[in-house]
Amino acid sequence: ANGQLEYAERMWKKELPPEERAEVQKILRQMGMSLVDNQYKRLRRLFYTFDFDKNNSLSRSEVRKGIAYMAVERAGTPPPTKQVDYVFDQVKKPGSDRLSFPDFLNLIMQSSGASMQKKAPSLV
Repeated sequence: ANGQLEYAERMWKKELPPEERAEVQKILRQMGMSLVDNQYKRLRRLFYTFDFDKNNSLSRSEVRKGIAYMAVERAGTPPPTKQVDYVFDQVKKPGSDRLSFPDFLNLIMQSSGASMQKKAPSLV
């Protein structure tokens, strides 16, 4: 576990590649955040904490584990696997089976938006 936390701490501080940075900034604007917000920094740390295989992206399994962990941390019940898979499929890029950091932000944003609109319970 310590190795994973050290990895997450090291990685979240790295500069985003230019194309990813532009995509992230666009998503953050939609979420009412910027690259300097503490909430953005927490989400970036969280992404790398879930990246168990340390390849800068999240598999479906890593997302399921991460969402379950977050629910337990908040003294809640993890959402059903089908619900996590549905949101995962909505935000992943076509032809990919993994989420990039911008995809992960979209997952968070869609989950929050869906819960506000009563379309589906929030994942986080």
